Amino acid sequence: MNHNVQSPKSFGQLLDQTFRLSKRYFKAFFLVILIITGPVYLFDALVLLASGTSFVTEVSSGDTFVDRIMSSVEQSESINIFSDLMMLLSGLILLVLGPVAMVAILHGVKDVYNGRAPEASDIMKRAFSRFGPIAISSIIVGLIFIAAIVVPFLFLVFFVIAGSMIEPFFAIGFTILLGLGLFLGIVLLAARLGFYLGPVAFEGDMPGISRSWELTKGQTWKLVGLFLIFILITTTITSVFDGILMFILGYSVLHTILISLITIILNTIMYVGFAVIYFDLKVRNDADDLKDLIADYEEGAAPTSTTDV
Repeated sequence: MNHNVQSPKSFGQLLDQTFRLSKRYFKAFFLVILIITGPVYLFDALVLLASGTSFVTEVSSGDTFVDRIMSSVEQSESINIFSDLMMLLSGLILLVLGPVAMVAILHGVKDVYNGRAPEASDIMKRAFSRFGPIAISSIIVGLIFIAAIVVPFLFLVFFVIAGSMIEPFFAIGFTILLGLGLFLGIVLLAARLGFYLGPVAFEGDMPGISRSWELTKGQTWKLVGLFLIFILITTTITSVFDGILMFILGYSVLHTILISLITIILNTIMYVGFAVIYFDLKVRNDADDLKDLIADYEEGAAPTSTTDV
């Protein structure tokens, strides 16, 4: 019997549950993301090391902050084309493994809702059992986003060039408005299509786009707000640690490893938040709470038989 019947949650409740689950089951969820995506970050570090980047940048006591930054820039510019291609390859691999890790967290949060403690090995196994559909769906959604970004961007560039020849000041103002509109459009599209992984993982729906669109209907602005909060939190924390580590270590392999570790920790919270929001959308659109109550009632009701005496 399911003792964790869910009900629709408010904006604040979703954030609260995200942080509570992240804290309570951090070890299992962090381990999942570390095992799945960690090798990619390690590969990046090895590429940097092979390209000549120092493991730890030596900084003399007399160096100023500007000196350290300039030294880091010089080292980053020394990376060759082969290293850049390897970094691009690892990024593409991460675009596939990231969604797999996210599906594993979806399974983990579902286990929590069903009254079971998530086990890293089990939820990873379930996620990789759908590797093909996850990878294909992620590629399709990625291509949609690329088209949604590139086409308007090319139009924006054309307008800037044409407008600057006619009326530069008007072109600048209108370009800013178009840029903001493009950003908002991408965010709204992400909110509507971003939950395709749930249908792919649990419903066998590939690529899950139409199902994601259905689940997010009427919740778009709420989702945008949640996304912006998560992005603001992760970006702020990453920037602060990046600045501190850059000041201490410079642009080094150790700096890259530590930033990657911080990224995995923050991704743990982000992925849990994604799972919490997905199941809330399921409750709102599919009446899952009512279905669970009916199932609990039917399971708890003992069958009775009447015989005529």
